[in-house]
Amino acid sequence: MNSQRSDGIPTKILRVWSARLLVLAVGGILFLTIYPFKFGLPSGVSAWKLPFRLESGFKPVGLLDDFLNVLLFVPFGFGVAGMLRSRGKSGGRSLMVAWGLGILLSYSVEFTQYYIPYRDSGWHDVITNSTGSLLGALIFSWCGAACLGMMAKAEGVTAAALSRPIGAWLIFGYLAIWLVVAAPMQMRTRLSDWDQNCLLIVGNVMSSRSNTAWRGEIYRLEIWNKAVPEDAARRITNGQPTDIAPSGLVAAYDFTSPSALKDQKGDLPDLVWSAATEPTVVSKPVVLDGKSWLTSKAPVGSLIKDIQETSQFSVHVVCLPADPGARDWHITTLSREPGIGDFDFEQNHGDLIFWFRSPLSERHYPMSWITEDFFKARRIYDMLFTYDGADLSLYVGGQKEHRLYRMGPATVLARLIRNVKPAELEGYRYMFYALVFFPAGILMGIASRKTQAGQRSLRRF
Repeated sequence: MNSQRSDGIPTKILRVWSARLLVLAVGGILFLTIYPFKFGLPSGVSAWKLPFRLESGFKPVGLLDDFLNVLLFVPFGFGVAGMLRSRGKSGGRSLMVAWGLGILLSYSVEFTQYYIPYRDSGWHDVITNSTGSLLGALIFSWCGAACLGMMAKAEGVTAAALSRPIGAWLIFGYLAIWLVVAAPMQMRTRLSDWDQNCLLIVGNVMSSRSNTAWRGEIYRLEIWNKAVPEDAARRITNGQPTDIAPSGLVAAYDFTSPSALKDQKGDLPDLVWSAATEPTVVSKPVVLDGKSWLTSKAPVGSLIKDIQETSQFSVHVVCLPADPGARDWHITTLSREPGIGDFDFEQNHGDLIFWFRSPLSERHYPMSWITEDFFKARRIYDMLFTYDGADLSLYVGGQKEHRLYRMGPATVLARLIRNVKPAELEGYRYMFYALVFFPAGILMGIASRKTQAGQRSLRRF
């Protein structure tokens, strides 16, 4: 027999549903704050204060970030208060314990984030998170028992509905709704907004500035209007012959050949030198000195149109940087003027940066693929980026980088509520799957439990 609270809600229901909510809250907090679960000392750690003081100081703050930080801990405070009140603790004590545990959990998370790349810790988050925990406890004191009672009743109604033939259609309908919602989101990853007036530029962006010009030797540049399969990508970047070149190849420049500045496919305009000091004899391979660079005589609209039709591409570059640690050097770009372009292949302080235009990457830098400390020595780098319409992959010297740049509905959905970050793209996908399939799993679990209970009842007769 269940004991009753003064508001008529059985204590068992309060305890069970508070526990469920608390488990989900803690799991969500840990995933959202500690992902990608890769730990190491932050760069420049010797110049920072002691980690337990949370004084890295690099994280920007704003009203949206504050709101999300508060919201993240509201379910935690609600669940803690519910567990305590179901055990007879007073409202005041529940508030203080929920607030204190919120501070402790938030501090633990912020301390852990100190050792996670792309994360930043600080007391500001502790304040906003613990405020959320306190707010959750206050919400419980106002209407928590009624809310949990409604959840319990909703579970009973759902169980009754799922025990009938219509239950299967309810689950199917739920998944169908997500399929309909995800379809237009996936369209946001298509390359529909590429500018067909862009020029193909090797060694700079569309600019007269020489301080962004790349210096080094360039050997090959190839572009496909399709995603290159993994086996072929490994062979291409390892210098091995492959049969992928005739299929989908829309641009091919061999800068070691006698016709170094001509597209071997014959479809694109020749490349010309940007400066008046054009070399009388083109070296093999082509050497870019940072004072001049190569640009197509006319816009490469046919290449861009081919890529737009498939919404896929691959870019293969073989080069030798003159200075591996150089700042803001553009190896090759499709650009029309500063700030307007379709893709950018860049070397910056030893980092390899690749950006391409899509409805999700309207801002240039935040949605760039950044491989830190990539250029470490003065040697030839054989690199291939390939995009299959949803994921961007990188191959270097016959090896595939294991970190994927994932686009798709998950990233589109995440961007509705925050500024997405490339380092978190994989996490958005997991969150999207949880959002879609976790409720479906709950529905199937309720249906299964109801069916098993019915079968046990039948066996009694």
